[in-house]
Amino acid sequence: MRITANTAPTRIGIGSKMADDKPQTDSDNDGLPDWWELQHALDPNDATGDNGAFGDPDFDGQTNAVEHIAGTDPKTDTAKALPISGAIALAALALAFLAYAAITDRRRNRAK
Repeated sequence: MRITANTAPTRIGIGSKMADDKPQTDSDNDGLPDWWELQHALDPNDATGDNGAFGDPDFDGQTNAVEHIAGTDPKTDTAKALPISGAIALAALALAFLAYAAITDRRRNRAK
């Protein structure tokens, strides 16, 4: 797993899905790139309910954030086929948020 910077200022992401050439714009700031939300018929301008990172539109117990990291479809029950455990994915998501906070803090300190 890698943490890489994306094209939007002060945003980060997790996993191989961030390493490709797709733009990493996140209009609703839920941690899910717009291209991924559109690919899976989620609203990239709505971070609430089934459209957000903590949504679970297929009721398989895996959040959209976990499905994104795992490379699975958030609208198809894939709980039994996840290549990584939900606990590891959630830990990776938490690490991404911590890294985002650190990057933002460094940029603020440089601006002063």
